[in-house]
Amino acid sequence: MDEQTTSLAEALAGLMEREAELFRIMEKEVDGLRDTAQQKKWANALAIAQGLERFAAKIEEADMARDRTFQDLCAILSLPFDVVFATLLSRLDAEQRSMLEKSWRNLRISVIRLGTASNRLGYYAEALGGTVGRILEEILPHRRGRIYSRHGKATSVNDALLVDRKL
Repeated sequence: MDEQTTSLAEALAGLMEREAELFRIMEKEVDGLRDTAQQKKWANALAIAQGLERFAAKIEEADMARDRTFQDLCAILSLPFDVVFATLLSRLDAEQRSMLEKSWRNLRISVIRLGTASNRLGYYAEALGGTVGRILEEILPHRRGRIYSRHGKATSVNDALLVDRKL
């Protein structure tokens, strides 16, 4: 392969590794958020949540840089921009392909791990919300109305509820 292709392939691998590292850091932060919520340290949890929002912007910038480099590499190889990654790999020599495959695997693993951490946080929040809701309903039944299905069974709101106050 020519020098420009090699340079772009190395840049793409580096950008994927950088993005994977950002996802790993964010995974640790999400786990930290769950831990502080479990310890009921709400001020710390709020600070971590706000930090996660700022951190997401860094990930978005890294993703855009990776996408631009991917498109540049596609242009050099005369491939359309919407080509799948495997097709791009098939056009590279063995060394470049191996380097990019390794970086791609690391990126995918870090995304999956972040998704798992986010799911753990979501399950914890759901369980906590459900428990608090049941406690409040038992303590203050007159303050919390029940919603019933068409069949007369108690239910909860799963989707948005539209109330027409003019009726």
